[in-house]
Amino acid sequence: MLIALCCTASAGAATAVVHVTLSDFGIDLSTATVTPGRTVFHVTNRGNLSHAFAIDGAKTRALVHGAVETLSVVLGRVGTYRFSSSLPGQAQLGMAGLLHVRRGLLQPVVAKTTSKLRLTTVASGLGPLTFAVSPPGDESRLMVVQQNGLVLLFKNGVQQSQPFVDLRSVVLADGEKGLLSLAFAPDYKTTGRCYVYYNNRIGDIRVVELHRSAANPDVTDGTHRRLLAIKKQAADHNGGMMQFGPDGFLYIAIGDGGADPPSVPVGAYGQTTNDLFGSIIRIDPRNGSPYAIPAGNPFTNIAGARPEIVAYGLRNPWRFWIDAPTNTMLIGDVGEGAREEIDQLPLDQLGLNFGWPCKEGSVVPPAVTIPASCATAKLTPPVYEYPHGPKRCSIIGGVVGHDPGLRALDGLYLWTDLCDGHIYGLTHVGGHAAVVPLDVSTDEPTSFGTDADGHIYVTTGDGSLLRLEVGDSA
Repeated sequence: MLIALCCTASAGAATAVVHVTLSDFGIDLSTATVTPGRTVFHVTNRGNLSHAFAIDGAKTRALVHGAVETLSVVLGRVGTYRFSSSLPGQAQLGMAGLLHVRRGLLQPVVAKTTSKLRLTTVASGLGPLTFAVSPPGDESRLMVVQQNGLVLLFKNGVQQSQPFVDLRSVVLADGEKGLLSLAFAPDYKTTGRCYVYYNNRIGDIRVVELHRSAANPDVTDGTHRRLLAIKKQAADHNGGMMQFGPDGFLYIAIGDGGADPPSVPVGAYGQTTNDLFGSIIRIDPRNGSPYAIPAGNPFTNIAGARPEIVAYGLRNPWRFWIDAPTNTMLIGDVGEGAREEIDQLPLDQLGLNFGWPCKEGSVVPPAVTIPASCATAKLTPPVYEYPHGPKRCSIIGGVVGHDPGLRALDGLYLWTDLCDGHIYGLTHVGGHAAVVPLDVSTDEPTSFGTDADGHIYVTTGDGSLLRLEVGDSA
């Protein structure tokens, strides 16, 4: 696209050469100005995602990481030409810029573009937050979970004076404990059923079914039905994520319960299957008393094992996300002191053992008593891991992007770290995992969430609700 033009090129004009480097999500040109005539663009993709380069109607193919292509274009008129990535949504995230065609002596100015993502504050000063979610198909309501036991209601972006749920009388908010998540039944529109995961006043885990008020759809009716009651042996490692899968069943993450040496050694419950600690479980809360075990749960017919379990060997799976299009769960498992990791559980391959405490990521954790069963256990390694340390100390998962306003992030697993605060995207194609830094960050991130439109939210420990959006154009 020529933005301004005059003066055609003279015959015999020299060929200009421009080196183009594509990244996630930016484009660097070795020069911002060329003379009129033929320009050869040597394009290299250094990003982890596929990108393309387009200018004045000519474009490369979609280039994978490391791929190179040469594009020859005649830019015959003096003026300003827009370049961009031609792949969906990438130009809006910053992969676009201007190349100037001028006569005479040119200054060697480098053209650089950068990501245009930003976190927009929806609300602040709410107190520590742990989750955000909308009822299925409800584009007007967003529920925001406070650690203290409140579920705040936002309607059309405006916080309502009355909370959707008030569990402060039964919830203990202290350290890692509190009201940790909320899940709406797939048939919530007709049944009004939803589920909360919290620590009660003595720190034990509770999963409870609540019901929407028949008189007022903006509140629950005060009735409840207990699904799970798990006595904790230590204060931390509660897990806390819940989500309904494409199969209609409720998946719940439960941490290994923490440690209190010497009575409760580090990792004591990671490899056990006769309890629910350190596991992802799957239940059918619509049937049974208080729930039914779905057909296909892998431990149903194993003596001594809890039939609810569909994955184990986890330390503290604080957040997971089920991506319905790929039928896959991605789990952010918080490490002990060596590694932070992301695990992948295909929902048609249930029963995986993710290794804790036999392994912490890909390493044997120090100062941990390794169970004898580790010698013969079949362990599933993480799809991605990074060192635990002062700057990156606790992985915070995560959602898979399907925001129609952020098409370039579609299918990426977005995650952050409590200490680092930067948001990253994980792509996992053909057995190869790669991380895409998104050049946006916040302090004290605690969780991700989405609304019914697919918009992506980040909650924080200082009480901010943030929405991931495209920023202003340069």
